[in-house]
Amino acid sequence: MAPITLEQAQALLPDLVHSLKPGENVVIVENGKALAVVTKAGPEAIGETPGLNRPRRQLGTMRGTVLSMDGFNDPLEEFEDYGP
Repeated sequence: MAPITLEQAQALLPDLVHSLKPGENVVIVENGKALAVVTKAGPEAIGETPGLNRPRRQLGTMRGTVLSMDGFNDPLEEFEDYGP
């Protein structure tokens, strides 16, 4: 598709996107320089979109992986000389 200006894209964006075929793109220009490329995604691209086909999270799947730190705040033996 031929490049269109930013003003045209703003006015016609819904019609522009719906008129594209999957994989087809259009270049949006301003002052003769390319600003963006709009590409219509096909059905196969939806599976590649992050987060859309992510499995549902289940509570409790990490049970037993967190370490218990019973003596976390106990003074270290290496620093006994520096204590009160």
